[in-house]
Amino acid sequence: MDRDEFCAANRHNWDERVAIHRRDATGFYAIERCLAGKKPLHAIDSGELGEIAGRRLIHLQCHFGLDTLILARQGAVVTGLDFSPAAIAEARRLAAEIGVAADCVCADVYDARQAVEGEFDIVFTTWGTICWLPDIVRWAETIASLLAPGGVFYFADAHPTILVLEEREGRLVAEWAADTPIDEPLVFDEAQTYTGDRRRSLRRVPTSGSIRCREFSAR
Repeated sequence: MDRDEFCAANRHNWDERVAIHRRDATGFYAIERCLAGKKPLHAIDSGELGEIAGRRLIHLQCHFGLDTLILARQGAVVTGLDFSPAAIAEARRLAAEIGVAADCVCADVYDARQAVEGEFDIVFTTWGTICWLPDIVRWAETIASLLAPGGVFYFADAHPTILVLEEREGRLVAEWAADTPIDEPLVFDEAQTYTGDRRRSLRRVPTSGSIRCREFSAR
């Protein structure tokens, strides 16, 4: 599998998840609470971000935009960006449904600088995003290119060590290498997504980059 095949498979995977996650059968996303304005960000995120009203913020790898809408409701001037057309279409629909002003852009994260105009006070990326990336250095360079002078990159995620472990007979053991070669992504067939919602069909789901993951990401 070359990089283009990996990226296409990963995009198809995320396109498929949009309808599954929007149904929210397990309640993982608490979508109705979010739409009603009753769901905050994770406590660690909101506590560390502080006051964002009036600040220009871009939410990279936003999936179908629930956190994007929460950030917009807090007064930030928000752009959500994701590479899944299905995800961005749903993010736009939800924003319109609840009357929240948020710009939703469909683009690969590596093309973000070309896809949006201007600079941002905050670049926001959280929870299960880096494990899917084939090039962490280029990702970081993209983020730097988006930030205004004195801007802040806010990033929260699980520690990479977690993603190399599996439970075996009640013990956590190192099952996977910390680094996955770009041209040799790990591939898994999973019956459900990280939310616990069952998928309609099994797909080969590759993960690659400097960190590997097994159905963990919440882009």
